Amino acid sequence: MNGDAPDIVHASEIVASAVFLFAAMGTGGVSAYVVGRWARMRGRPTGLFRDSRRARIAAAVVLAGGLASCIWGWCIEPRMLRVTTLRVESPQLPSASDGPLRLAFVSDFHVETGWRVEGKLVGRVAELAPDAVLVGGDYANSDDPRSLAMLEEVLRGLVKVAPCYAVMGNVDIGHEQTREVLGRSGIRLLEGEAADLGGRVRVFGAGYLDAAALEAAHAGSDPARFDICLTHAPGIIPEAAAEGFDLFLCGHTHGGQVRMPLWGALLTLSVHGKRFECGRYEVDGMTAYVTRGVGLEGGRFTPRVRFLCPPEIVLVELCGK
Repeated sequence: MNGDAPDIVHASEIVASAVFLFAAMGTGGVSAYVVGRWARMRGRPTGLFRDSRRARIAAAVVLAGGLASCIWGWCIEPRMLRVTTLRVESPQLPSASDGPLRLAFVSDFHVETGWRVEGKLVGRVAELAPDAVLVGGDYANSDDPRSLAMLEEVLRGLVKVAPCYAVMGNVDIGHEQTREVLGRSGIRLLEGEAADLGGRVRVFGAGYLDAAALEAAHAGSDPARFDICLTHAPGIIPEAAAEGFDLFLCGHTHGGQVRMPLWGALLTLSVHGKRFECGRYEVDGMTAYVTRGVGLEGGRFTPRVRFLCPPEIVLVELCGK
């Protein structure tokens, strides 16, 4: 989510993140104090927690739960690569009897040393047998040679699976080495241009928050054609719907990367805040999907964790009605 382009933080996200941090630190601090005092007391009922066996047990459970959550978010969930199927039906698409057009959509690799899914991504995409692969940007967290070499290996692997089309993300702005890796890999970079995917389906690649490009891209569009807008962030979803696109695919938010029950993403860095944080949306006749992405936020002080938000590959199945 980070990069040379500005990120957007909304007041509600600041409040939610602050509440979460204070609650986590407060609960953990109190629990540590209770357990620590109990340990120092050596079983003698004196002081603040006299005869407080239940409080000690509760505090120990909270501490154990917090430790287990940290281990889960740091070591386990970032490796749990999931496949989400997005089925879209439209009269512009070929008949269902011909079988759906299958597209694998992946985004937000954020490759760096210690990347969690490098050994799984290409294999999982290959298992889906897609007709094409679409990639939504944010490729590497740094220009470290090892990271770029790993990125190139993954991209070359995806190109061997099926024709690949990609856009740049905000992290990629100004990183010419990433652009060079994309060129060497054989992936086709769409920058304000479109490519035919077959069966009256076209994909247009829009730059990061480049709403101005949408009008020109869709001018004189054939109503019998199914148009996909591939871009990095959900910021231009309303504009794409207004221009008549049929499907919008993006990433950027990571689904929040850390999600809380009943609230969802703590932070999206999107111009729309939580409105399009992840998953499927229907906007003025257009289907939009915001993927949770594959990698982890690359900020210098950002912990490399996922919680209730596993990485995903999106299998898009396009078929006629």
